[in-house]
Amino acid sequence: MEVRVNDDCQDLAALNEGDRDAGRRLYDRHAPLILSLCRNAIPSRSIDDAEEATQETFLRAFRERADVTDCRGFRAWICGIARFVCSERRASWLRRKRDPETGMQNEIRRAPELPSAALERQETFAQLTAAIDALPADERLALHLFYIERDPVEAAKRALGVSRPTFYRLVAKARELLAARLTTEGIQR
Repeated sequence: MEVRVNDDCQDLAALNEGDRDAGRRLYDRHAPLILSLCRNAIPSRSIDDAEEATQETFLRAFRERADVTDCRGFRAWICGIARFVCSERRASWLRRKRDPETGMQNEIRRAPELPSAALERQETFAQLTAAIDALPADERLALHLFYIERDPVEAAKRALGVSRPTFYRLVAKARELLAARLTTEGIQR
């Protein structure tokens, strides 16, 4: 973990001296975590929207990097920016959903009634999503990395600063927590 912090300090200093590769290294090191945060925080849960929010986060972070008072806290600082960007996007999304004249929610258009099996799948998916959202942050990110990244162990080293065994322990813990919650809710594995 200390190596990652030292890397952040070195890369921030290099970026301030004009080294563009330092910005790329910072992005590569922290983008998986920021993407995961944005994917969970944006109402649409669209990967495209999350990627846009991630890009916006890094643009703001690089523009405002002079505000970093302690390079050892860069990860927490950029996560704060990501949360702010996502809250702006949530607010924008809510404004678009409201009627501009009355401020009331637009009437939700109902889809044609689906067969019961499709409704059941939808409900199960919603419960699974809620169970994943309820996981502790590190376990949730480990699970996302495990199923999304081509090389999840390397991504976990960059995003979480953990070793291979620790990463797999986080994934196992996330699966256990999910199984327990889903079993409690009556969803078969």
